Amino acid sequence: MVYAAAYWVIFALILGRLGDAARAGLGVGFQVFEGVAFPCYLGVSIAASSLVGRAIGAGERETALAVVDGGRLVSRCLGASLAMIFWLGGPPAQRTTAP
Repeated sequence: MVYAAAYWVIFALILGRLGDAARAGLGVGFQVFEGVAFPCYLGVSIAASSLVGRAIGAGERETALAVVDGGRLVSRCLGASLAMIFWLGGPPAQRTTAP
């Protein structure tokens, strides 16, 4: 609910002043970003959590901590990679869709 409310506030205070094209572009941008980035992060977190649970169940505390560290590293690398893809891919995508 808070997540949705934040978007309502953003639209009301900031984006309401922009045209329909800007609001539509923002909507598409968020859908693409969330449709690509969120499942990747979710996959990493589910995999790491199952490995942590397995290690804890086996009584291997050090293995669980190592998996947490590894999951953080994978997430950071994933985030940096996705940021670069979106950063570098934005201008070419904008040129191909502009009227």
